[in-house]
Amino acid sequence: MATNNRYIYHARISEAKFRQIVKLFCLDLNAVQIAEISHLSRNSINKYLKALRERIVELCDLEYKANGIKNFSTSPSIKMQQIPNEKPNKKNNSAIFGIIHKDKHIYTQVLPNFISDEINQVLTGKKNLTDLRFGDLLDVFDCLVDIGHGKYLLINGKSGHGVNSHRFNSVEGFFGYSKQRLLNINYKDDKIFKFHLKESEFRFNNDRKKLIELY
Repeated sequence: MATNNRYIYHARISEAKFRQIVKLFCLDLNAVQIAEISHLSRNSINKYLKALRERIVELCDLEYKANGIKNFSTSPSIKMQQIPNEKPNKKNNSAIFGIIHKDKHIYTQVLPNFISDEINQVLTGKKNLTDLRFGDLLDVFDCLVDIGHGKYLLINGKSGHGVNSHRFNSVEGFFGYSKQRLLNINYKDDKIFKFHLKESEFRFNNDRKKLIELY
């Protein structure tokens, strides 16, 4: 039976219960812990956490547009260079993403499967950075990350930026933070990986106190 809840359509829980779930999520508890405290089933909690993460992705996308961050994956040059017959190599259970640092905030983009293998070769030393087919990556991102293998590459020559220790400290800080959070994520599921990467980005840019204020 549906309950009055201004946050969820056809909700089966009260507003107070939903707000409790959101608060526990803000405190960074996992699904098992939230289920135990809220006395709801693990399946119900997973459903609500998925909805919260979808909302976080939407908020991150809004910040992208507001701050003029370009989406490298959907740029015309990338679409033109995509090779349709190339298939992603997911056997190594990893994922590649780029990091942008702007105005003291971190922004992330999961890179398309068809270029991730090539970037992995650069990060593992099998190919030179200058040999990338998609050289404009170097003008967009401050860092390229292979999270599954724990490797990252800071990019010094990003257009319009000199060497900035604060920028690199922030990027390296986010790499360490996201590495811990994404340690047990299934990289083969692109959607789940993006949810958790964007959650890491959102939490990194908004400390716990601010998250609870947002709640």
